[in-house]
Amino acid sequence: MSVNSSGGSERRANKGGIRRLIPWGRRARDASDPPANASLPIAGASQPESSSAEAQGARLKTRLEQWLSDMTVPLDPVKQKVKDTVLSVVGVQEELQTRQKDAKELMGHASWVTDQILAKIQAESVPDKATKDVMDALSKTISDINQFLKTKPTFAEYIGTQRAEKLAQFREELNTLQMRFLGVGVVYLFQQGAGIYAGQGPSHLPLVEIPPTPVMFYGRDELVESIVQLLLREATCRIPILGAGGMGKTSVAAAVINDTQIKDKFGENIIFLSCENVVSAEGIIGALAAYFKLPKDSRTLRAVLARLSALDCVLLVLDNLETPLETSDTHRVERFLGKVAEVSCLSLMITMRGTTVPDCVLWEKAYSRPLDRLPVAAAIQIWHSIAGNEDAKLAELLTRLDGLPLAIRLMASQARLSQMTPSQLLGAYEKEATRLLKSRGSGRLESLDVSIQLSLECKSMAEEPNALRLLSVLSLLPDGVPLDALPAMVPSIMHTIITSAAVLLQVALAFQEKGRLRVLSPIRDFIQSKYPPHGRFLIETENYFMALMRDYGTGAERRIQGVEMISADVGNMRSILIHFWKTADESMDVKARLDVTRRISQFPYVSSYVDCVPMLSTAILALQAMGHLLGIAQCTQSLGDGLYMQDRYAEATDTLREAKAAFEAIGNLPGIAQCTQSLGDV
Repeated sequence: MSVNSSGGSERRANKGGIRRLIPWGRRARDASDPPANASLPIAGASQPESSSAEAQGARLKTRLEQWLSDMTVPLDPVKQKVKDTVLSVVGVQEELQTRQKDAKELMGHASWVTDQILAKIQAESVPDKATKDVMDALSKTISDINQFLKTKPTFAEYIGTQRAEKLAQFREELNTLQMRFLGVGVVYLFQQGAGIYAGQGPSHLPLVEIPPTPVMFYGRDELVESIVQLLLREATCRIPILGAGGMGKTSVAAAVINDTQIKDKFGENIIFLSCENVVSAEGIIGALAAYFKLPKDSRTLRAVLARLSALDCVLLVLDNLETPLETSDTHRVERFLGKVAEVSCLSLMITMRGTTVPDCVLWEKAYSRPLDRLPVAAAIQIWHSIAGNEDAKLAELLTRLDGLPLAIRLMASQARLSQMTPSQLLGAYEKEATRLLKSRGSGRLESLDVSIQLSLECKSMAEEPNALRLLSVLSLLPDGVPLDALPAMVPSIMHTIITSAAVLLQVALAFQEKGRLRVLSPIRDFIQSKYPPHGRFLIETENYFMALMRDYGTGAERRIQGVEMISADVGNMRSILIHFWKTADESMDVKARLDVTRRISQFPYVSSYVDCVPMLSTAILALQAMGHLLGIAQCTQSLGDGLYMQDRYAEATDTLREAKAAFEAIGNLPGIAQCTQSLGDV
């Protein structure tokens, strides 16, 4: 179902308030949690005993006084009801301090429930419908309790069970309201419309950062100038930059958007989105929503398009677009591109591997062909910028490299470090190419593959064997890793880790960007294929990122503080978890990974710009192979919630029904209740 489908307005309204934090409410109740009819504490509070009923009343009164003192605006109807309800609770309790014990116990519980709800309603927040509904129900229950306790009981009621049953009924109603508030989350974390996380988001997103002007950029000046002139026209345009991996597509885009004339025209309205770790249309939409600090709900696409349309002129650059296009979500990605292309004030530029543009947009025909290989003259300029030496075989060596900028830089780095001449490198290249061809048996040999392999076998790498192990781990980290975090990430080689990183930088197999050690995607692809991470270093890296999510993914205040840190590494976590689930078996720490998998899919704001559906789908397949029934049910439930938030209502319904059936099969009552609630919202 699309966001424009009929009947969606009510669903969108529900998601705007009630559903925003349901996953966190659900996370609080698991297989080992108390049954649904038990009183569930909120935010770590402990339930009062009967002896502390008076203390609870005093605490509630103090809370109200503090709450009112924080108020700087007149009471609206909902907040007036909050005040009246609290005063009613306090008044009745004070009146009954010398009366029957059972009534005092009930009012102590009522004070505790009301206190927990009041503690989570911010004085300056704008109440939403969910908050109003909870307070209306609580107010009525307190009023009924008030009336009941003020009515003098008959002798028959005292000696019979009728009074005890009525008190138990009131207590159950309070417990139900408490559970509703826990599930709803209401305004204490998200204010209506935007939400605290929209303002507390990371100051920068790793996916949405404009790359710097490329260095050693030769042979593309004419192409860059033609794109600049096209973008400077009054009419908007749609520009594709195609080519093989390592051809320099991103460098061309970076050169364009860093041009002074482009900066003058578009100003701050240049949006560069790296899709290298985005696997769906939802991921692209979520990243743009996070960039604009928009809430994540069923109206996200419409809100993003509205924000783009509101700008005078905007340039949107989607880099590495082949990643989401080459998944099962191709149709949705193309539909998104079509919608974006309809924004009249927007110029669109994409980079992607391959030779064919998506047919959903009317692209500029002059740029529909893939990038040509660099001319020899430009290749020589790159060589001289890095290596400096040359001999009669230089041109032949560069020709063998197919004019591929990345391959040329790798080979030039080898010449600089090893002091080998072009003739010597050409001999080594031909020998390695022959060996690789024999090992492959058939197929076209890419010059980049040979260049990477030669870099791996150079003297610097041989002298520091941990460098390859580090590179293998880095191949799983599309967002890179801060240099100062390397010792903690791989503690077993912490004494040599910086040396290993320095070697990778020297041989150009890695690069440093904004304090993070990163590896280009063509190199990562090669390493994962030829030298996949394994053993102790992989486990240590997994544990590092799992601990990161556990440390910053619990508690409301901690979650807000951790958004900055987690957002910078959420792509890494997703990549590592997908790798884990693809290779998992029962001997591994499945429970801990399962917990983090669900946390990431439920984490507010972070999950708003990374699509977790592929990760959850991969986890479900692995858990099915292991027969992990509870994990299957939990991940299926999270998957259903994720599909619902993507407006994929039919898929969400089927998935949530499947999750409910899985919970029923193992007798997990909280899971059954949660799925039932979700199905009611779809």
